[in-house]
Amino acid sequence: MAIDKQASRLWRGQIRDVLNQQWDPIGGCPADEYDAYVGAVATMLRDRATDEALMKYLEWAEAVHMGLDRFDHERASTVVASLRALAVALVPPNSAVGQKLTESDQEMRISCLSISRHVT
Repeated sequence: MAIDKQASRLWRGQIRDVLNQQWDPIGGCPADEYDAYVGAVATMLRDRATDEALMKYLEWAEAVHMGLDRFDHERASTVVASLRALAVALVPPNSAVGQKLTESDQEMRISCLSISRHVT
């Protein structure tokens, strides 16, 4: 089955928007400032990472990768909740973690992404 590249770009764009608008630990940066994190976050969401794992990734990004001396857990919790909402459209809720998706799960994933494109 072919990947719906337009839906994938849209979904990654939604992740980018969350990182830029809700996370933005540096503050007032250009739109592409956090693009380096979008792929990892998308992969974590696709693979059903826990909220704790997402929080740890954001904390690593701020404290280690960016070298900032602060981490706002409340802000990160809001970001994780927004990211999780995006993931609902990507990952069928009844699929087991780590299980290879069936063709029908993959079709559902693409359908959900296509629907979200029209809703947002």
